[in-house]
Amino acid sequence: MSDEQAKVFAEKAFKDPSILEKLSVDNADIVAIAKEHGHEFDEEHIKAAESHFDSLTDAMSDEELEDVAGGTGFTVGGNVSIGGNITIGGSGGVFRPANPFGGFG
Repeated sequence: MSDEQAKVFAEKAFKDPSILEKLSVDNADIVAIAKEHGHEFDEEHIKAAESHFDSLTDAMSDEELEDVAGGTGFTVGGNVSIGGNITIGGSGGVFRPANPFGGFG
C-alpha cells in the first residue's frame, strides 16, 4: 500500500479506456477498482495517483492528444468537462482526458 502503487495504477488507467470508464462513474470506489486490477493502496494514496495522472496528460504533446482524441477542428475556451472522460480547454481546445482521480482523497 503506497503512493508508488497508486502511481502505477494511474498509468494503467491512463492507457486503458475500460478502467477510465469504471473510474468515471459517480462515487466510483477507486481503491476497489485498483485492487481489481492488481494494485493495492489506501484512500490516502489517491492524491498521488491524481498528481501522477495530471503529469501524464501534461507530458503529452498537443499532437499526441489530438491523435488520442481523433483530432478536432475547433477551439473551446476555458475548461469545460464533458461526461467525466474528456476535458476541453486549457491548451487551445485540445482534448485532454479528465482526471478520474480528481476530487477524491
